[in-house]
Amino acid sequence: MPNDEDEHEIQDVELAGIQTAIDEITEQINDLGFEPVYVELERGMQLRFYCDEVWDAIITTNNHSHPTLFQKSGSLVRILKTGDNRRMIQPLDYEALYNAIAYRINFIKRLTQKEIIQYVKEHPVAQPNPQTAAEAVRINLKPPRDIVSIVLNRHSFEGLPELVGIVTCPIMDLQTGNINFQSHYDPIAQMYYGRTTITIPQIPLNPTLEELQSAIELLKETVMDFPFVKEVDRTNALACIITAVIRPSINGNVPIYIIDKPAPGTGAGLLCDTISLIVTGELARAMTLSKTGDEEWKKVITSVLRSGNLLSIIDNIEDKVSLPSLASLVTCGLYSDRILATNMMFTSPHRNVWILNGNNVQIGGDLGRRSYMSRMDANLKQPWLRNGFTHDQIQWITENRGRILAAIYTIVRSWVRNGATPATCEIPQMGSFEQWRSIIGGIMQHMSRGDFNSNAQEMLENTDVDTPAWDLFINTLYERIPSWRTRNNKWGSDIPTTTTVEFTSHDILEILEYEKDIYHIDKDKIPLIETLPDEIADAYGNGKNINRVLGNRLRSQMGRIFKNNLKLEKTDCITHNKTRWMITQKVS
Repeated sequence: MPNDEDEHEIQDVELAGIQTAIDEITEQINDLGFEPVYVELERGMQLRFYCDEVWDAIITTNNHSHPTLFQKSGSLVRILKTGDNRRMIQPLDYEALYNAIAYRINFIKRLTQKEIIQYVKEHPVAQPNPQTAAEAVRINLKPPRDIVSIVLNRHSFEGLPELVGIVTCPIMDLQTGNINFQSHYDPIAQMYYGRTTITIPQIPLNPTLEELQSAIELLKETVMDFPFVKEVDRTNALACIITAVIRPSINGNVPIYIIDKPAPGTGAGLLCDTISLIVTGELARAMTLSKTGDEEWKKVITSVLRSGNLLSIIDNIEDKVSLPSLASLVTCGLYSDRILATNMMFTSPHRNVWILNGNNVQIGGDLGRRSYMSRMDANLKQPWLRNGFTHDQIQWITENRGRILAAIYTIVRSWVRNGATPATCEIPQMGSFEQWRSIIGGIMQHMSRGDFNSNAQEMLENTDVDTPAWDLFINTLYERIPSWRTRNNKWGSDIPTTTTVEFTSHDILEILEYEKDIYHIDKDKIPLIETLPDEIADAYGNGKNINRVLGNRLRSQMGRIFKNNLKLEKTDCITHNKTRWMITQKVS
């Protein structure tokens, strides 16, 4: 039996052999240029002390040029590659984070001296095997599930890159004209570039006039077969394509693009497919407009923003579109809404491009002034039977996508290298979209297409159904109310005069009831009920609380100037618990 001194000598010799083996392993690892991340768990230590160490290990292993873990709107997310080779943003749940940690971090526990001696006795080390020697000192463990849970619920994910969305074409810097073809993640745009197998021809560093013209002609070829009514409609379509490609580099708001047509089969769906193929490499994944109301659309918007896909298409609009949530979305930098079936709020930057198409589109609310439009008309009873096209559109776009993208980058780079001149005053102003107008308007003028968005006023006149309806309603009220409550003010000849009519919602109901008797309506006058805006008419016809609906809708129009210079305002007076309104006409 060896004595205590002999046992200590055995320990020293055997531990020295183990350390030599570990040093050999470390040297082999350094030669490979790879060093695994280890987190050592010690007996008796609280789990919370390991959480920061685990988080630092996650940050260290999340390659900064090709990261795979991100934060989005206060949540941990990753890029998921689907079976059809698409990429989407997926929030990390517990199991997904567990797998991510297990893939990146080796959790180890060191053996006690007694455990080491027992291992050495069972495994002679005269010629130690490096792997078994290393295992004698430490053993690998599964990621502790309590640590995973604590990391998932951290109050901050600082250190992970912020992710806004996913793009499938290279991102261009509009300050320099440089294009990021390599990195999967662009930290400036906060976008993930999901590279595809597409081949993009070389883009000139400083495009010549000939190269610019060649690029313009190729881009025009993408929409040459569509039956646009006017050339401005074609220009706006080209502007939408360019907008969608360089959207990650436009920090400001972008208006909705509307494709209008008189009949099905004219080509609006094909134009959406064309834009989608150029921008994403796949056919359009269109949504339909739900008739369940604006609340349902808030859920749709939240789902779209969480997915990270930047091109959003609403297909086959049939009824009047107002959608206050969408109108608000396109003019806000940050969007917030509650996540379905939770109490958590989702907040995200809005960088999407929205496209709507339909037959004789009718727009309500604020959508009209937050949109630009192209109209098509094949002038055929059955426009889907047209023939004589230059290309098989889908096949040609698919085969030439790389060339088309190169043409777009050439045009934009030419604009940048020639001073990035912003749009001049000839391009119509668009409130809340100043940066987009400046950039896209400047690019279109650089392409000698100065008619960009010149149909803005015509679009409003042809598609906005709310404004004419309210014009008629307010003017009819102004004419009828004097029978109930009227007050006229006259001024001297040198001072403008105003004529004011005051009323309450109850007065409107009295007129509607009074005019139910057709003998109470003058033959040359329109019944008030026929002038009611849609929402008020629906409430009156369905027996809803018409007083409340009237009050809310009048409040939404307060301060506006209507036809014949009439202005709706609220007075400081209350009559029988009803707000008193006034319509004023200023006469110079």
